[in-house]
Amino acid sequence: MKLLRPFFVALIRVFAPFLVRLDASEMAGIPKKGPFILAMNHVNFLDGPILLARLFPRRVVSLAKKETWDNPFLGFAASSIGAIPITRGGADPAALRQVAKVLDEGGFLYINPEGTRSRDGVLRKGKAGVVAIAQRTGAPVIPLAFEGLEGFGDSIRRLRRTRAVLHVGEAFELVQSAQDSTKESREAAVDEIMRRIAALLPEEKRGSWAGLTKSEWRFTKTRVKEAIG
Repeated sequence: MKLLRPFFVALIRVFAPFLVRLDASEMAGIPKKGPFILAMNHVNFLDGPILLARLFPRRVVSLAKKETWDNPFLGFAASSIGAIPITRGGADPAALRQVAKVLDEGGFLYINPEGTRSRDGVLRKGKAGVVAIAQRTGAPVIPLAFEGLEGFGDSIRRLRRTRAVLHVGEAFELVQSAQDSTKESREAAVDEIMRRIAALLPEEKRGSWAGLTKSEWRFTKTRVKEAIG
């Protein structure tokens, strides 16, 4: 499957520019080597493939629901781009071990904390999985946000390219370890991660975090830039 990844990346890089006019200049802030968790909003089917193609040849894995492999074509494509199957709605130790191995070896994990597509680009509430992974592995998190992809449907009907921007925030780490966390603190940490993603979006796309103001982070701390060079 690893041999097919360059093939899929090449396809995305060839066809994506015909669909999306992307400003990805901020991706220069993503390090060449991990471990890092890339936490990004999920607008539609384009954001993940575009990001993964832009990150190649970095070693990046993502998570996909196990049901994806019920469809032979989708399962084949998911495996080819490095997706790890995960059981939704509960703990999945096997998937977590695979993710931890990749991060321990200096790779990246790409994850959508929302768990589903927003379609309208308005940020939804996040799920605690990203916190569990960050706590177990100790890997820093980099917030990412796609802006503009929600207009893809209208643009394609008008035979126009969609203008989009990929925003990249500062890397940060979780303050609490898994041993010290509670259900309440994990939920609060997820909310803080989502606020960091929301800060990258325009006001009307921040959802529950509209009117966001800078405040002291309780569950995360920004990394020193020199540490991620």
